Amino acid sequence: MIALLRFFSLRHARLHPLRLLLGAASIALGVALYVSVDAANTSMIRSFEASSSDLAGRAELQVTTAGGLGVDAAALERLTGVPGVIAAPVIQRSLTFRGLEDGQILILGIDFARDAAVRGYTPEGQHDPKEFLAAAFLPNAIVLTRRFAERNGLKKGSRLQADTSRGLQTLVLAALIEDSGPARALDGNVGVMSIGAAQTLFGLKGRFDRIELAPDGIPSAELAARARGALGGGFDVRPLPRRSTAVEVAIARLESMVIISAIALVVGLFIIYNSVSISVVERVRDIGVLRAIGASRRQILAAILLEWTVVGAAGSVAGAVVGIGLARAFVEMSAAGANMLTFAVKVQAVEFSWNGAAIALIVGTLTTVGASLFPALGAMGISPIGLIRQSVYRLRGASRHGRAFAAGVALLAGCAATLAFAGRRVPPDALLAVTTVAFFAIALTGPQLTFWAARAARPLLRKLFRIEGYLAADSLSRTPQRTALTVSAFGGAISLMIATSSIVGSLQLSTERWMEDSFPFDLSVNATDLQSALYSSAAYSTEVLEISRAVPGVASAYGVRAVFVPRGEIEIMLMSVDVAEFFAMHRARGRSAGPVQFDTPAIVAALRSGDGVIISDNFAELNRLDTGGTVTLPSPAGPRTFRILGRAEDYSWPAGTVLMDRSAYARLWGDDSLTYTDILLAPGADEREVRRALSEKLKDRTTVFIYSVPQLQEIARSTLAQALRLSYVQVLIALVIGFLGIVNTLLISVLLRTREIGLLRAVGTTRAQIRRGVMIEAVFIALTGSALGVFAGLAGSGWPIRLYILAKTGFWMPFVIPWSTLALAAGAGAVLGIAASLVPARRAARLNVLEAIAWE
Repeated sequence: MIALLRFFSLRHARLHPLRLLLGAASIALGVALYVSVDAANTSMIRSFEASSSDLAGRAELQVTTAGGLGVDAAALERLTGVPGVIAAPVIQRSLTFRGLEDGQILILGIDFARDAAVRGYTPEGQHDPKEFLAAAFLPNAIVLTRRFAERNGLKKGSRLQADTSRGLQTLVLAALIEDSGPARALDGNVGVMSIGAAQTLFGLKGRFDRIELAPDGIPSAELAARARGALGGGFDVRPLPRRSTAVEVAIARLESMVIISAIALVVGLFIIYNSVSISVVERVRDIGVLRAIGASRRQILAAILLEWTVVGAAGSVAGAVVGIGLARAFVEMSAAGANMLTFAVKVQAVEFSWNGAAIALIVGTLTTVGASLFPALGAMGISPIGLIRQSVYRLRGASRHGRAFAAGVALLAGCAATLAFAGRRVPPDALLAVTTVAFFAIALTGPQLTFWAARAARPLLRKLFRIEGYLAADSLSRTPQRTALTVSAFGGAISLMIATSSIVGSLQLSTERWMEDSFPFDLSVNATDLQSALYSSAAYSTEVLEISRAVPGVASAYGVRAVFVPRGEIEIMLMSVDVAEFFAMHRARGRSAGPVQFDTPAIVAALRSGDGVIISDNFAELNRLDTGGTVTLPSPAGPRTFRILGRAEDYSWPAGTVLMDRSAYARLWGDDSLTYTDILLAPGADEREVRRALSEKLKDRTTVFIYSVPQLQEIARSTLAQALRLSYVQVLIALVIGFLGIVNTLLISVLLRTREIGLLRAVGTTRAQIRRGVMIEAVFIALTGSALGVFAGLAGSGWPIRLYILAKTGFWMPFVIPWSTLALAAGAGAVLGIAASLVPARRAARLNVLEAIAWE
């Protein structure tokens, strides 16, 4: 067997290294994508869980009011002294320091005495904790990690400027802590303050974000029971959260790339199938001779499978290595997207998943073996005499394109029927399976469609390019099976580009339309710097609303309070608004679409009474709710059920939004603060003067961030662009896959036509004509693939992909035809076709005439 491998396999590999490299590269791309997505997911999850664990210390449970609004000092007093219960109040907010490259930081406000039993802090130097403890008594003192200080050039006594709800505040760096306990979280982007200083800094007026509970010699279940018994009703006692909605959304975007990995492996299967087929054709006489002198079918088959198993394994290993590097880019993009919503994760290192890598290696290798099995079995079924007569194998190796076409059409019909009749009831994983089956179905129809296209294009190609065009069309029509696989592969790549562009355009159109319908104001006075994160717990008093209404040039204003309430393991947004003023502002703008549809006496009365709410479409889809039903939300007085008055398109929060009247919210939740105030200017008012007047009147009361509608729209567009960066990576990878397929097909085409090219050269065809013929063939393949990809991409984005997005996010995207991308697809097809033809065309033109004629 060793001698057989040396003579049969190694010699062939040395003669055709590029073909083996293309096959390995196609498998490597699929494996790299899978490994990178898996490693990025693992890194994001482990980093968030590690940070959560470091921040929690010994704490196992947290106490908030049932509405998720934190707790006051009275609750802490009830828990103090309960046997077996260690209670520590915590304020946890993100903060941005001006002038620092690494400015965003997570602040922990703690009671130093109580917190010592829950979390461990190691002061710098470990021997003198006086400076650390002194921060408990010094106003405006903050303790930072040594890593953060070193990265930003800070030292003890440094003064830091922080943007807060009370304006620009100066904090003094009182001490440093080492890399242990909470200091390990978020790559050291953690600061510690006394609970009193944090309450003053964030304007909490005697409240805490939560009280954390740690057991003192009792089980966790007993800890929860004793805490609930001491607190009574109106409080939520639950395990500390180990998941973040923002992180979950980022991970979901990553997971969507698994389908790209699957399609990459499918394309790799096509490329390897072509490569193995031609390698069998090249060595068919060798196989016949070996069979004639005693080698068994099993031995020859084992040699072919073993050589391609090695190729597949090598490609898979290379893909795993590349995937780790690619994962770092994916992690950075995903973490940036998550932190634009709220500061939640900072990945320090890419975590390699051995399980994920093992799965990818096995799948990549098996894909290669599976692709090589069928052409190898085809050769083994022919007698040694038939194998020596090479043309017999070629004839018998041709597939029956009509049957494949019929099977492809039947599969496509089945996929369409499944989507038409099952529709929204199809689970997300099943939708991915249907999409993959449809891709296979299109590939099955490829040979017949390519044959028809080549026959139809032959007169036009001959007219435009003379003999070179005719020969290219003839080559394509004589080998439709080989060409069709590449057309399908390139079409798949283009379809991904079209579908991605369509979905991106849909999302952009939806958000633009939503902002146009839902933003009736001119200015928005925010408690949060939206340039750092879109959401935070920052708030200010209703005094800001009254001051805003009194500023000259302001026609009207309404207040909004946005908070997050738990629902299962994630959080939804509860948004309360002054509905009467909100609807009046819409009417003043002359709006007839969007929220104004709910401006009816019955709905307004139900909102004002607190009996009903309006829910976002994505919240309704994700939770199987609809108008006329009910929804139960946690409130400080316990769970409360509301009637669903209607559904509205809303993109405020990926997990869903519930809208209610602010006066009803203030009564039920006991919270009269505001997250932002929206202002409509009087006709003729100067926006800059109003902004200046607002800033002047509010500067001594609180820090606010004033944005115009164009600025808010630009922030939203920037956030969306950050979230969609992964989509553009998908497009790039898809085009690389298609490019590899065309190069492989053209190399095989040149090899199969070696004798034909030699005869053409012998009768006077020039090298330039040979090169042009190969280029025409390449461009035809690419443009045919582009046409197929445009059809598949539009069909996919029009139904199954939108259904998948609906099932995952709850958003039903409008269908958008990306006209500019359609034009780009045609251009990309031509350019990539020409680029892919360069090496094969050069090889064809440089063939030795005599050797080429004698090739068979």
